[in-house]
Amino acid sequence: MVYWLILIVLIMIGLFDLYLCLTGQKTFSQRIHRLLPKWADILVMIGLLVCTWWLFGGEKMFVPVMIGVIMGHLFWQE
Repeated sequence: MVYWLILIVLIMIGLFDLYLCLTGQKTFSQRIHRLLPKWADILVMIGLLVCTWWLFGGEKMFVPVMIGVIMGHLFWQE
């Protein structure tokens, strides 16, 4: 049940972030990236990926998340 709640919250955040992108406003990642130094940004990303592996079922969830991270960075513009 908790995993479904987390998934729903992440989907809602993603939809709101997409809305911000489509309306020409800064997205969450753009705002966070400006606040953190580069090394902290890297640590946050590694932490999120490790948590994804441990909390959400290993490689079955890690691979789609990793693909999403890569695609997000490819299309992300500052």
